[in-house]
This record gives sequence, structure tokens and C-alpha cells, in this order.
Amino acid sequence: MRNLPKLILLSILTIFTFAVFSCKASAAKFYLSPETGNFSSAFSADVMLDSETDSIEAVDVVLTYDTTKLDVTEIVSGEFEQYLKKSFNRATGRVEISALNATSPAKTIAKVAKITFTPIVSGVTKVDFVYSPGAVDDTNALERGIESLTSVSGGTYTLDLAGSSGVGTTESSVGVGTTTPLASVGTTVPEVPEVPQTGTMPAYFYFYIMLSISATAAGFVLLKNS
Repeated sequence: MRNLPKLILLSILTIFTFAVFSCKASAAKFYLSPETGNFSSAFSADVMLDSETDSIEAVDVVLTYDTTKLDVTEIVSGEFEQYLKKSFNRATGRVEISALNATSPAKTIAKVAKITFTPIVSGVTKVDFVYSPGAVDDTNALERGIESLTSVSGGTYTLDLAGSSGVGTTESSVGVGTTTPLASVGTTVPEVPEVPQTGTMPAYFYFYIMLSISATAAGFVLLKNS
């Protein structure tokens, strides 16, 4: 009985340790650059990640666009180390990008990819991120296997085919990666193994469980020998 207070304290510390490692404040954001503009010919929009205070190791980006007003002609890699998927589907108006930073997580603002659009008709159109908090099959950003994404911001573009030049186009000077022409409907860049499912807590979550169990076991040993 004399060890009961120590046992209670040990249990509290173990629970606290697990909570600290398992929980985190999410802060990452996705946005398009430029977010607005007037265009009469092909233009590019950069998919940007603002990781704020997080260290992002993996991202999934899903975008939708109006296929009656825009055509996607090209996706260019950004600043991530490995791209597992870069694809678009002209029939559904859906763009999908998956990338990893295995050795150097993104800790500031990073360009995920550059997408080139070609106007089809004049009018106003939107390019939106597909994002639902807690979902694992849409846009996500992971830090240590835990979802960090809190917000997304798409783009609204005015298409004027009668105009003489595009205004507001953004051509980033950071052209990391290679250009990947995607010509046909649903064309996909040759993929290496499937991107880890985001929005979940896989390896690190179980690591913290094992860490807590080990700490508890070690505590029992110390109590027994005291």
C-alpha cells in the first residue's frame, strides 16, 4: 500500500506523456497562387503549402475545375522530394497530386506543383480544393502521420478570350522538378508505390502507445525494486 501514491503518480505521468505526443495543434494551409486574375490565354496556378509551425512530410492535393471553361494541359513538380502521383481527368475535372518529403519536411511556404490551364470560353470560373476536415480521401497534409491541414483557399479566374493578353499570371522563379505533359483524359504519371493514406494516425500513433506501455513497465520495475 505504501507504493500506491507512486503508482498513481506514474499512471498520471504515462497518460500525460501519451497525450502530449499524440495531440498537436494543426496549422497548415493550402492555397492557389494567383488566387484571382484575368486571362485570355494559357496561364499557370501554383499549388502552395503554408506549413506555418508544422513540419509537413506528406501531402495529398485534390482539385476540381469546370471542364466547360478550363482545360488542364500540364502539371509540373514543385519543391517536394518525391511525387507519387500527378494526374488529371478531363472528363471529371479532377486533379490529384501526392508528394513526400522523406528527409527534409516542409517547414515554411513551399510550392507543391504548378498547373497550367487553357481557357475554353469566356466567363468566370473557380478552381477549388476538395477538403473535408477529418476525411482521408481528399486534400491532406501530414506531420508525423497526423493531419495538420486546417484550411484551403482556391482560385477564381476571369476568362476573356476576346482580350489581347493575360493579366495577373504568375510564373514562379522556383522551377524545381520536371515538366510532365499529361495529354489524354485520365493520364497519370507512372507511379511508385501508393501514397500513404493521409488524415490517419498510423506508425507514429502506435509508436507512442508502445512508448507509454514501456514507460509504465519500467515504472513497475522501479517500484518493485524500491
